[in-house]
Amino acid sequence: MLYLTMGNEGWAMQAGLDKLIAALETDAPKGLSWVYVDRRQSEHHGSIYHPAALDAFRTFYPVAHREGHSPKAFYLFVDGIGPSLSKMVKQDLKFDCTNERARRTTFAEFNQNYQQWNGLCVLMKPGDRPSKGNLK
Repeated sequence: MLYLTMGNEGWAMQAGLDKLIAALETDAPKGLSWVYVDRRQSEHHGSIYHPAALDAFRTFYPVAHREGHSPKAFYLFVDGIGPSLSKMVKQDLKFDCTNERARRTTFAEFNQNYQQWNGLCVLMKPGDRPSKGNLK
């Protein structure tokens, strides 16, 4: 796996990275998963390391989790009553939550109706979205 990113370094550094990305897009070595996150609009040389390192770990080592809150957290819900679990979630709870079983989703999809996700095993990648690459 290959993780590429760059801030607003510009000049020859960006030109060189652009050539590498073009080569990967047309003829990446078989079996190589790669991703590029363009940070020219958000990071500079002195600020890129920490968000890029965190994002690389999140990209390559995702962790499935059960979404939602404990029914014991009554203070999170209107009138202290949590939403009931859907049939889909009740079925899902019979199995361990693993990366292989998790439903892949995005924060945008989740936020459209978070109650339907309560208790469901999901895999969501926090952080920046890849600009290019073939990593699934």
